[in-house]
Amino acid sequence: MIKDSITLLAEIKSSISREEIYTFQRKVEFYERKKGIKVTRKAVISPFVDPRARPIAERLNIEVYTSGYDVRI
Repeated sequence: MIKDSITLLAEIKSSISREEIYTFQRKVEFYERKKGIKVTRKAVISPFVDPRARPIAERLNIEVYTSGYDVRI
């Protein structure tokens, strides 16, 4: 989603593990290389997030939401 010069890349999944956080980060980096656009915000949306994935997401500046209704631009 691109709005007012903010580029938000999000992934919606039924569950998120540690490995999937790293995979999402690689997808973001691929998108940035291919499109030549810097992603301003990164988010994963899932009702179940592995507790071990949250610290990794924080370190990679990936926002974690348990509902799509919680995401604000």
